[in-house]
Parts: sequence; structure tokens; C-alpha cells
Amino acid sequence: VVGGTVNVGTSSGNTIGETTGTGSFTVIGGALRMNVSGIYITGTGTVDCRNNNIGSITSANVNTAFSTNFYGINNTATAGITTIRGNTIGSASTPNSINSSSISSASPQSVFGISNTSVITLTISNNTIANLNNSSTNITTTTRGRIAGISSTNGTNIVTNNIIHNLSNANANGASNETASVCGIGLAGAGFLKTVIGNTIYNLSNSYTSFTGYVIGLYFAGSTGGNTVSENFIHSLSAANGSSAGNLCGIRIVSGTTTYSNNIISYGGDT
Repeated sequence: VVGGTVNVGTSSGNTIGETTGTGSFTVIGGALRMNVSGIYITGTGTVDCRNNNIGSITSANVNTAFSTNFYGINNTATAGITTIRGNTIGSASTPNSINSSSISSASPQSVFGISNTSVITLTISNNTIANLNNSSTNITTTTRGRIAGISSTNGTNIVTNNIIHNLSNANANGASNETASVCGIGLAGAGFLKTVIGNTIYNLSNSYTSFTGYVIGLYFAGSTGGNTVSENFIHSLSAANGSSAGNLCGIRIVSGTTTYSNNIISYGGDT
């Protein structure tokens, strides 16, 4: 979507891939690092993206020196207003519905349900993002192999009533910020107001055996105005057995004048 006032799925949602199963189609890169997007929004218009299904997709790379990044919905709009609502990315029940299967040990690989790098006002609500997997196997802590349900590095963000679960990673990424190995919702861009209400985030994991990085339910950097983080339910975060230096954070507070209220965080099990 490169411009104009555009509705994507508002009257009848599109299906990209399948709603069940795995590997309904596979995108394989070759000599270079590659990006794959289910829906890519750019330009300067008003875009309403609703009711779409993106799942059963495998991305890969035949060159073990390079990786393939995956974006379910990727917003890089330079102006306008974008609404992303009621979409399903991955599958509520099928494991590894979206699987970025490159196994590069050198090139950082990212998997995002919804990604935003734009300074616009963005509403992300009532989406289901589930059963996404990043298979990269890098063993270097400074190589940022990562997975995030929702990632936004800019703009005024309204993030409400999303369900994010079963995000998995298996590499050594040691970052503690929004580029952490696993992040349910990662919101950077400290100069902008943010509202985060009523989201459910669970079953986030990193299975790298000597993991020293972070698994984060909600990473939050907001402005000095009145941000709100409330009524979010975050539970069941885990790292591999033996990774005693790994870190689990329900909410990682970085910046902003913010009211945090009525959030529930439960690591679960014998964590």
C-alpha cells in the first residue's frame, strides 16, 4: 500500500497463506539477506487494515551466511493515519504457523507479527498474533536475532486488546532493550505518547541453552506526557533449563511519565 486512502479487508478480510497448517507457501532467499511481508503499508495516506489472516508461511534462505526477516504487517508510512485491527497473524492453535527457518549463525534474523517504524498515529487493536518462530541459531550475544508480537520504534501508539502468545526463539541475543530476543510488545520512541490497555501476552520463550539475554512481556519507553499502561495480563515466560543468567521481565519500564495500573504478571510454573 503505497499511498491514498485505502481499506484492506474492512468489508471482507484477505487470507495470505492459510489459517491452519504450516508451509502453505515458502519464500526462499538466496545470496543476500531478505525481507518478507504479508502486508506492507507505506506512503502518506489513511490506511485501515482489518480482518486479514496471515499464516502457514515459511521463510528461509539457502545461504547459511544470511537470514530472512518476516513481517506479518509492516508499517513504514511517512504520514497519515494507520489502523491495524482484528487481524490474525500466525494461528491460535497451529505450532510454528509462521516459521522463519533460516539457520544463519552470523546474520541477525527478525520475526515480527506487526512492525511499525513510522512517526504517525497508529492504532493496533484486537489482533491475534500467535505461534511464530525464529529458527536462527546465532551463538553471539551481540547478534540481534529476535522475535516480537508487536514492535514499534516511533509514533503515537494506541495498543489495546491484542492477544499475543507462543513466540519462540533459540539464539544467543543478549539485548535488554526493544531488540531483546523475545518481546511480546516492544514500544520504543520515547518522544511519543502511548496507550497500552487490555492486552494478553503469554508463552514467550528462548530455548538457547546458555541464554543470557531477555524475554520481555512488555518493553515500554514513552514520552514525558501522560502515558497509560493498564489491565494487561502477562504470564508464562521462560528460558531454557540451564540458562541461569537469562532474564525474564513482565514489564520492562525504560522511560516516560506513565500510570501503570491493574496489570497482572505471573511467570508461571517453576520459573
